[in-house]
Amino acid sequence: MISTDVAEERPEIPRPNIPVSPAYQRATILWMAVMAAAGLGAWIWMFGGVDGTGVVISEGPPAQADDAAAVVARFGAPEVDRLDGPDTPEAPNTTRTLTYTSRQLRMVFVRRAVGSPPRRVWKLVGFSELDGQHLITGDEALRRLMTLPP
Repeated sequence: MISTDVAEERPEIPRPNIPVSPAYQRATILWMAVMAAAGLGAWIWMFGGVDGTGVVISEGPPAQADDAAAVVARFGAPEVDRLDGPDTPEAPNTTRTLTYTSRQLRMVFVRRAVGSPPRRVWKLVGFSELDGQHLITGDEALRRLMTLPP
């Protein structure tokens, strides 16, 4: 049986009696403050602050651009602007053709549904020669559009 009356003695570990420099203590405290500030900055950067709900709310999707309006704004009004089909947002297969005869270029657009309630914008489909039989690349179309000022 083990007696609980006798306390177990632990040997004392000898420690050197070296005084700690006050400059070292200040540097240690300063380093801890810098690390705490860096941690707080990382927290704010990642979670958007400390006094919110912690829920990150993203912005809505950007409004999609109307390609036909962008072309007209950048390169000027075409000589011919033609709609094929009914000009209503509900019409599924309406096409729009911008013809730049001075540049020997025809651009074809279709309607694209965007947003809610339905709003339609024009989406670029492709480029062709004026005869409509030969397609051209986007690089060639850009070269032709850039040759003459609007």
